[in-house]
Amino acid sequence: MKIKTVCELTGLSDRTIRYYIEEELLSPDFVENYLGRRTFDFSESDVKCLKDISVLRKFGFSITDIKVIKECPEKSKDILARIRSEKRKLLDEQANYLLVIENIEQDRDYTIAELAELLILPVCGSELPIEDTKKSSFKIIKGFIKNLVIGYIGIVPITFMIAAIISDYRMYEYPKPSDNWWLFILLALLPSLVILILFSVKRRRPVKKLVRRIALVCCLLYLPVSFLFSWGVHDGSMTTYYADYRKLDAECIENKSLFFQELFPVSPRYFENVKNEEGQYETVFLDAIYYYHFYYGFDYTYDIIAEWPLEKEEFEKEVERVRKLFEEYEAKEENGVYDYTEVKKGSYTCLVRCEQNETDRIFEKVTDSYVYYIFAYDEVEMRVRYIVCASMDNGDDQPYYLELEW
Repeated sequence: MKIKTVCELTGLSDRTIRYYIEEELLSPDFVENYLGRRTFDFSESDVKCLKDISVLRKFGFSITDIKVIKECPEKSKDILARIRSEKRKLLDEQANYLLVIENIEQDRDYTIAELAELLILPVCGSELPIEDTKKSSFKIIKGFIKNLVIGYIGIVPITFMIAAIISDYRMYEYPKPSDNWWLFILLALLPSLVILILFSVKRRRPVKKLVRRIALVCCLLYLPVSFLFSWGVHDGSMTTYYADYRKLDAECIENKSLFFQELFPVSPRYFENVKNEEGQYETVFLDAIYYYHFYYGFDYTYDIIAEWPLEKEEFEKEVERVRKLFEEYEAKEENGVYDYTEVKKGSYTCLVRCEQNETDRIFEKVTDSYVYYIFAYDEVEMRVRYIVCASMDNGDDQPYYLELEW
């Protein structure tokens, strides 16, 4: 039966019953979770034992006395002699108790049940000792600190996760989950999961306090790592939607680049309004491409690419405009950090502005940090490409334009 039912049958409080169990006066069956919380299942004999212990406690037997009698009934004579002596000293207040105990046969051994049967009448209206009914201040403070630590470990990682996700959505225009976002969430919330498991899983054998303490200490030490993992759920932003054209994250350095602002047209060309045979205009979507990817970890990486076809006259004007732009910046930066070069790649002619000493390996795999501004045009298809690829990750990634068909 449950402890609530036992409280009703014995008249004892939940705290009192748990105190007797802690003192090992009885040992009901139980299951225990890994945080030490026990759920008891009492038998009829457990209820009888509790009633007997209650009688002896009310009469004045100490916890130690009851333990001794439980283990060695033959020592009950000495305990009775001591209590008899104590009661005689309090004869005025305890006359009734003394009378009863004087009438108990002194030359035999008693069990707890037998003593309770003999002493039950005089103690019916008496109160249990205060330590049976009230927790000590030390245990209250200890329990509070334990619950505080458990709550801290369980809630803080969740708070980290929520704060990181909110921050990412403020930082990035188009948040992109990392490839292993589920693993980052699992690692970030690991302390919370451990607390949940310790609280939920129960076993019939007691869990050693040392095991529980080691688990809690490990969770506490892991919290800083949990904080770091919570920031790995998003690894930047990415979009291929033309409505987002040149709408970049605030962290992206190209937001502040004049060359980028001048290279990329103000408006994208991904559709045209064409007059049909009936003289009405229809929207025709072009074979256009837009790609923006920004990653900011220990260092930044970003790729910005736009591509679309142009009519012949517009095509020639745009090539001339951009070529002039590259030449102007080359003249401004004589002996600077960037070089301007022109290369042929497939059907495209590429105007490239890149860091010095990079002009000979523009279309090779990168082993160091890089910055490339590329304008490419195909005179047959009359297509233009605007490209910016930059990274400080020392070649761990590669410029996105290497993946394009040239």
